[in-house]
Amino acid sequence: MATPIILGMGKLILYRRGMPGCKRILTKDRLAKFGVQTDDTCFLCCNALETCAHLYYDCAFSAQCLQLVQQWLQINLQGTEIVDWCIHMRCKSLLRKQIIMAGLASMVYHIWMARNKCRLEGAVDHPRVVFQQIKRDVILRVSARLGVIKHKVSSSWLDHVRTF
Repeated sequence: MATPIILGMGKLILYRRGMPGCKRILTKDRLAKFGVQTDDTCFLCCNALETCAHLYYDCAFSAQCLQLVQQWLQINLQGTEIVDWCIHMRCKSLLRKQIIMAGLASMVYHIWMARNKCRLEGAVDHPRVVFQQIKRDVILRVSARLGVIKHKVSSSWLDHVRTF
């Protein structure tokens, strides 16, 4: 079994190529294993078999969300699995690291919620809408933490995160 890593928003546990705890979430490939008859195409991109790995690594919708989050948080995950990147992330500031981890955790959550919304309502939100939800969650979390903890962090980077 892969070594888990816990990210900043709540108790989200990610596994290499199997995030988030892929043995638990009911993607279409897992539903088929339980005998549930369903179309196995990804709800979000309609281009591939919906597996956990596809949903968080290969799906075009998720890739667009990740690109927006990377631009916003000024990070580069190109060619790296998210979990590996989180393990080896080097930041000068603990607060910056926590903000980035919270952003990635929020992204995982909101991609799953967008998938479920599409499943239940038949409508796919644009990745920019999902990104705005991610951004709102992280800014609220950061604002709450800044009132309690005084960290030295690049004020220009923090201003960028708040106003992007």
